[in-house]
Amino acid sequence: MPWKETNVMEQRKEFIKEYLQGMEDFKTLCKNYDISEKTGHKWKNRFLEYGYNGLLNQSRMPNKSPSQLDEDTVIRLIKLRTAHPSWGAKKLAIL
Repeated sequence: MPWKETNVMEQRKEFIKEYLQGMEDFKTLCKNYDISEKTGHKWKNRFLEYGYNGLLNQSRMPNKSPSQLDEDTVIRLIKLRTAHPSWGAKKLAIL
C-alpha cells in the first residue's frame, strides 16, 4: 500500500475545515496536527482575515528596512558614482 502524500496547504485546509466543524476543542485539534496552539491561532486568524489565500506561505522579508535609502538618494548616488568612478564611500558620504 503506497503512502498517502499530502502537502502543507492541504493539511492547513483540513485543519481549518475541522476547526470550523467544531467537533474538537482547539487544543486537541492542534495536538492532532502536531502544531503549537500559537501556530494554530496564526492559521485560524489568517484564514478568518484573508480566506484560503491567507493559508499560503508569506514572505518573511520586512515591509520596511530602517537602513534602506529612498529613491532620490539612490539616483543621486548613481549619478555621482558615474561622474566620479574613482571616488569612494568617504567622499560620496560628504556630498
